[in-house]
Amino acid sequence: LHAAKTGPAELAVDVVGGKDPLRDLKRFDVEPAAVEDAVQVSAWGGGALSLEAPEASALTRVELVLQPSTVDAALTNVRELLTYPYGCLEQLVSTTVPNVAVYQVLQKAGALDKLDPDSQALLAEARSRSVQGTARILGLAVKGGGFTWFGGYRQPRLPLTLIALDGLAYASEAGLVDRDDARIQESAKWLEAQENLPPEYDATRAYVLARLQGP
Repeated sequence: LHAAKTGPAELAVDVVGGKDPLRDLKRFDVEPAAVEDAVQVSAWGGGALSLEAPEASALTRVELVLQPSTVDAALTNVRELLTYPYGCLEQLVSTTVPNVAVYQVLQKAGALDKLDPDSQALLAEARSRSVQGTARILGLAVKGGGFTWFGGYRQPRLPLTLIALDGLAYASEAGLVDRDDARIQESAKWLEAQENLPPEYDATRAYVLARLQGP
């Protein structure tokens, strides 16, 4: 059997001459008598795209896909991360660390100077928010070591101290605060002095202190 063209087709078979006539119908698609293959070409940073193909080949479909670079993807929702540091200690850390992370990653990648003016302004805002958040976290340090929930409280709490020092470790790595700051060192010593901690707190303490001590 030979089809005249590609596309939907029907094949009917009729059998006559017997006691009862028989008929069967099949529907199917006729494919090209050729090898189909999807080929692609890509480019980074814009510019022309050119796809080399054999002269005898037939182009049936073209699809253009535009994808952001890693930096562009990071900046897509960065505005949502730049939340003004506010609230209790937990909220301060959770809104400050993303700001620190965005700026630090792009700085390490050497991508800051390659950003457009709007994105550079956005990252400058991220650093500014990071500085503000770091200062507010340090403002919740208790004299004698440890951190408290809100300003005005004088009793340090272990979970909050772990959260605060972990967040400050990120800020220290980004160069926003000196890890030798008296409030950090005093709180680290307070944390080391705590005894009979549950296993999960003990493990978290070891992790936080190791990060503060640095390489």
